[in-house]
Amino acid sequence: MAFDPNSPSESHAVLSGDVDQIRENCVQLRKNESGAVAPSNLVAGMLWHDTTGPYLKVRKADNGSWLYVLLGTPACTEGQILATPAEINKACDGILVTAEEINAAVSVISGGHLALTPAPLADGGSSGLKATMTVDANTVGVASALHLDADGNWIEADANVASAMPCTALALESGTGSKSVLFYGFMRKDAWAWTIGAPIYVSTTVGVLTQTAPSAIGDQVQVVGIATHANRMFFNPNYIIAEVK
Repeated sequence: MAFDPNSPSESHAVLSGDVDQIRENCVQLRKNESGAVAPSNLVAGMLWHDTTGPYLKVRKADNGSWLYVLLGTPACTEGQILATPAEINKACDGILVTAEEINAAVSVISGGHLALTPAPLADGGSSGLKATMTVDANTVGVASALHLDADGNWIEADANVASAMPCTALALESGTGSKSVLFYGFMRKDAWAWTIGAPIYVSTTVGVLTQTAPSAIGDQVQVVGIATHANRMFFNPNYIIAEVK
């Protein structure tokens, strides 16, 4: 027997049937539904343990859809909640999250601190603070040194040109348009061949990073980070620029 929102009803021929249904309704209202299929007796505020996830859901006040209260998997241990991007997207009701953004290897909050991963796993990978903004120029591609231009969009930094400095971000994507940029953190690019522990500068070649400080008269000298591995760096740009005289 299931919940009957129309009980009791004057159309019922036998009062004892109404009594039984009322009793069953009370039982149904007291319990949480559990199963792979949504309950048929949908009521605003009801809880449903969706075993396909598993998820814990609560019915919205308008009784039109579900809110995801808890996401998990049978493999979850104490202190852990594991979720896929699709699960997060559904739980956030339209807020899109990429796999990279929720990957525990990218960054996690640990002990009240932002714990970054110093060794991103893939070429072009990063771990740090980033945003999606408009990039107007990027010929280098991923890891291009970027300068915020007067219109608020990003162009490639150039130590030869004072108006194209300082570098305050690295490109996390190739091309132009709405792109992800890194403001602070670890970056990996397999084409790099850094001397570990040495500072990294903006090059006089547009958009390029170098470990050779610019030295020609008029060049802009800016340290933007330090090499932590032959193909990795910690990007922490110094906004103070020296000009070679």
